[in-house]
Amino acid sequence: MKETSFQEFLEGIRNRRIPFNTVFELTSRCNLSCVHCYQSRGTRDGLTGAAVRSILEQLKEAGCLKLTFTGGEPTLRKDFQDIYREAHEMGFAVTLYTNGTLLGRETRSLLAARPPLAVEVSLYGAAPETHDGVTGKPGSFDATVDNLRRMSEDGISVVVKTVVMTLNFQEQGRLRRLAEGLGAPLRSTFRIFSPADRDRSVDSLRLPARDIRNLSSKQPPDALPAEEDETEPQESFLCHAGSDSCCVGSDGDVFPCTVLRWRCGNLKTQSFHEIWNTSPVLARWRAVTERDYPSCLACSFRDRCRFCPGMGFMEHGNALVPSQELCRITKAMWSDR
Repeated sequence: MKETSFQEFLEGIRNRRIPFNTVFELTSRCNLSCVHCYQSRGTRDGLTGAAVRSILEQLKEAGCLKLTFTGGEPTLRKDFQDIYREAHEMGFAVTLYTNGTLLGRETRSLLAARPPLAVEVSLYGAAPETHDGVTGKPGSFDATVDNLRRMSEDGISVVVKTVVMTLNFQEQGRLRRLAEGLGAPLRSTFRIFSPADRDRSVDSLRLPARDIRNLSSKQPPDALPAEEDETEPQESFLCHAGSDSCCVGSDGDVFPCTVLRWRCGNLKTQSFHEIWNTSPVLARWRAVTERDYPSCLACSFRDRCRFCPGMGFMEHGNALVPSQELCRITKAMWSDR
């Protein structure tokens, strides 16, 4: 019998239009107010526990295997433990995105007893004043670091994630060492997405090109390279959002991706099967090819670019217009190499 590689496995999933990888935003509420956050923060959970369970059952039936819970802050939901437990029992490989401040003893015990693929925790500085300055919440650094340490000690797979910005770029070396001391890899990104609230600007948070270049190439002692995904070419120009992955929003909306928020339907009034297989929006997006980006085809950095149509969507309201910010980052990272 011929052995199938993981790449061939993924190719088969895409050809059969199986939503292998789904991100589920359990709530739009958050207990922090991060200065760079692109999301619109809500005041309530848009889906009942029964509705969440129904969606999980529909995702399982559709062939979803990898499930990521995020928000907002997903652990704000009073029924988060029940939702996590049910997802785990259904056989999903679950990843949890969290700010790490609300992981009490019961939640940590649940994660230890029913291990996720990983708990990915946001940490924006190596010192309380830096991290808390980003989150707008005094004490958030101590709470996050304490819970990271406790989870690591309990054998839970943890990952530290950060966004490199003007407020924290000089601490990146210390942040990497802090993460290593907590038993966690550090994943970083230069990408700061344009907020859904057009009245907010994140321009002052975005690193100048010279600092991006220094951090990604020269790597001085107090710096770190960008995350591995940003320094290696993609397997193809376009990602597979809407083909093997999607996002379920906190109010039941379905999107191709968390940042490509082109509404495909709503699970309060439609089944997942109906949306995934008959949505005109998904059909239009699946028909898009790299030829729809002529300026990118002619770009000398094309083979280095980690192209993201969602970043263009957040920036311009149109996924067919490339993100100027992503172009700037890519050129800064690779222009001298």
